[in-house]
Amino acid sequence: QLRFDAMDHPVPHPPAASEFVFEINEVYEIIGDPGGHYRHWTYFTGKLIAGVVHDGERIKIPTTLGAVPAQILGFDLFGKNLGTSITADSMAESFLLATRCPALRKSQVVAEFATEIDERSAVELALQLLDTHPSVYLHHVARDGRKYPRLCRQCARALSKSPDLKSRVETLVDGDDLKIAELAKEFLGLSK
Repeated sequence: QLRFDAMDHPVPHPPAASEFVFEINEVYEIIGDPGGHYRHWTYFTGKLIAGVVHDGERIKIPTTLGAVPAQILGFDLFGKNLGTSITADSMAESFLLATRCPALRKSQVVAEFATEIDERSAVELALQLLDTHPSVYLHHVARDGRKYPRLCRQCARALSKSPDLKSRVETLVDGDDLKIAELAKEFLGLSK
């Protein structure tokens, strides 16, 4: 049975088989911090509508590229750190959830529900993304509207988590996409 909002648009139901469900309201791509350090993260505002979410956990984010696994960095509410975990029962209002590895652009994220994902499933999704959209993990550093000719290690860090992911990156070195091949070489320490 569908629910409808005030404009008679169908409202999707959250997935049922997850440990936590986070309803995404807004998305912000973060490049850099106030101290001038390079950071590449994604901030989501929304509500935890089911379960318990923990700092450091994996989260599956719905995007135009398919589901993308990322790592949760932490939680914030109006500048106040909310600790290392949040339960749906204890937090009725919207809060900020920060992720990395990889960061996503607002245009890539489908505003729906992000859910918990286990490490094995996260690796499987990352392997699929390396086949279809390797630039999610392998791209240049971007800052102040410019791209710099070096690998964004903030996003590529996720590829170090598994031998299977590293092996898949090795196959990209000889691929047809020269830009991705160069970034794969840089990741593997093979570039000059």
